[in-house]
Amino acid sequence: YTSTDNTTVYVYQYTGAGGGLLAPSAATCGYAANPSITAENGTVAITYRDFYSNDRVYTKIYGTDLTWADVSPAGCSSSGGAIVEFHGGQLYLLTSGTQGNLLYRRDSVSGAWTQLGGAYASGSVIDQQLCFAGDIPCVLYKSSTSQQTVSKLEAKQLIGGTFVPMGQYLASDKGIVSPRLHIYNGNLYAAYLSGDSY
Repeated sequence: YTSTDNTTVYVYQYTGAGGGLLAPSAATCGYAANPSITAENGTVAITYRDFYSNDRVYTKIYGTDLTWADVSPAGCSSSGGAIVEFHGGQLYLLTSGTQGNLLYRRDSVSGAWTQLGGAYASGSVIDQQLCFAGDIPCVLYKSSTSQQTVSKLEAKQLIGGTFVPMGQYLASDKGIVSPRLHIYNGNLYAAYLSGDSY
């Protein structure tokens, strides 16, 4: 979560004996927005965008030295926010916005970031989500940033370096918010809030 003035990002860990902050703060910046967190096998990573730095995306990993290491991809920005997700020991970063709706993967050994495929969508998207069907990345996103216009909720999977639609769009409605995507036993489950219905 961020401080009330959005200049500091904090990560709080809960254990059976209580909880506490992971290091004093994960980051300080001009204006942190859209923070995202993931964890796998005891390793925690976060990402956020700094609105005051042209939406620059910062990604950090909490190390064994109890500090946050900056592993941000060079020159990456995302006006629509970014999602970070661990899978199989590797870190994935999903971006959106005018700079590109793109998926990246960080090599766990070299630390190098690689773009996977082309853009998963054209135009403005928001509320993007990332999950995996086995080792296949799947994305869910809303095709409009406006709550007043009809937007589509679409899902795609990365096959052979190309993002392929997972059937037709899942929904077409005004005011779609908080979409979520999960895959269980090979089946795709998506949920979203529209008006008073979920």
